[in-house]
Amino acid sequence: MDRLPSDKQELLRKSSTERLRIKLLQIGWDEEKILALDQAELLEAAAEVTLVAERSETVVKETLPANDNSPGSSVASDSVRLRKLELEERRMEREEKTAERAERAADREREEKAA
Repeated sequence: MDRLPSDKQELLRKSSTERLRIKLLQIGWDEEKILALDQAELLEAAAEVTLVAERSETVVKETLPANDNSPGSSVASDSVRLRKLELEERRMEREEKTAERAERAADREREEKAA
């Protein structure tokens, strides 16, 4: 959450628990997992999703030409840009999976402490 700009942090804090859950459901998170998260965990997950989305938007804006007449819009350079986007998408997916693993580990630790 701390990595987000303050205005986006404020927007997330103002979001209802249900709205945060819907946002996570829309991107494919498991419903049972979402329902098990408390408000703070939902905020952190939504912040991570927002960061990943912003990074992907930045990558797309940086790698795609502004118009068809721009230099470098040949088939070869378009192919290179597409490959870069695919690699960036894979990297972001790995980061999401790593974050999910960390959440699962934290959940297991909480369950073990509660037991």
